[in-house]
Amino acid sequence: MPHEDWEFLMVDDWGDRWNEVQALAEQNQVNVKYMRSKPYHWKSNRQLGNARNTSFIHAEGEVVAFLDDYSWIEFDWLRMHWRIYQKYNCGVMGVVHAVKTNLGSIRSKNDLEVEKDRPDERLKNIDRGKHLYPAPAGTFWTFNASCPLTKIIEVNGYDEEFNCSGEDDVDLGIRMSRVGLRYYFCAEQAIAVYHMRHNGGQSRPSPFKPEECHKVTKELYGTKYDGSWGLLERNSRVKPWEVNQGYFRLAEARSNRDKYPFNEYKIS
Repeated sequence: MPHEDWEFLMVDDWGDRWNEVQALAEQNQVNVKYMRSKPYHWKSNRQLGNARNTSFIHAEGEVVAFLDDYSWIEFDWLRMHWRIYQKYNCGVMGVVHAVKTNLGSIRSKNDLEVEKDRPDERLKNIDRGKHLYPAPAGTFWTFNASCPLTKIIEVNGYDEEFNCSGEDDVDLGIRMSRVGLRYYFCAEQAIAVYHMRHNGGQSRPSPFKPEECHKVTKELYGTKYDGSWGLLERNSRVKPWEVNQGYFRLAEARSNRDKYPFNEYKIS
């Protein structure tokens, strides 16, 4: 896809690496916006929601495409997401192949070893004759997905209360479906993502002590489950945009971007 037609949003809480990122952006002629996360509200061992909501403040594209780290994509990956969106005006989900850890040089798909005993479980439940689904039913994984920015804004972004037990992307997908977004699941290889196993660890340890981290308990919310499943249950009982209440409004933040600093390289 022509580089001038898309931008790469990077939220880096490890440190200030803008000089390195800018050099790579210039070398590859890619539009890049680089920032740190906005101030957090919850102390958590997983602050992806806070980081991604920060990127949504500065996003300009019509569609937001998601990748996880440790991933390899096909050459047409971005173009495929855009073409399906243009045709159906929908959210898009692509197949994810689990691959074994490879610390060597990865130059092509041939350098990756797919774990055949770990297939994408969503493929079992996809009706190949039906393309658009009114709700993702737990299948909106941001390993490989895209959706209109307007829908993200409408539901007020990620629920920042989710922690390391996951399901934050599933919750976002469900809430967007409740405001009318439909989904297209594409199993074609041109849109596939090859995702390397993390060996169960995180790229960066939590900066907070375990006893300081916010815990979601069923007693606190009157739900059947603790953690992420409890939050999914709670959010199903409220309006889709009633998350992050009292501390973050995405639409308001986008109107006051000067409060959220970032660095930018733009193709001239």
